Amino acid sequence: MLLCGINVGMQETVDNVLKEEERAREAVRNAREEASEKTQKAEEESSRIVEDARREAQDRIREMQSQAQQKAQEEFEAARKRAQEEAEELQRKKAERIETIADEVVEYLTTPAYQREE
Repeated sequence: MLLCGINVGMQETVDNVLKEEERAREAVRNAREEASEKTQKAEEESSRIVEDARREAQDRIREMQSQAQQKAQEEFEAARKRAQEEAEELQRKKAERIETIADEVVEYLTTPAYQREE
């Protein structure tokens, strides 16, 4: 009889060990699933962050390009205005010089030779 009791007790112990082993397997499975879900969420979040950063960088680049183009246009307009002003000044000086030379030529031609200072 004692042997039967030992066998029953042993069977219960084996059953308990098998149940615990199954619970441990289930816990490991759950932990793996949870880890997999967390990994997937982390990858999705990482991708979203990278995409947001990429968009932000592109927006900044577009803004910088726009500012650079605006500045270049302003500098071009200023340089063109300065060149126009310089050209007008040179034209004015040239016209004055031509008028002065023309006056000298007219005076030379209209002054009798004996009155000229040469």
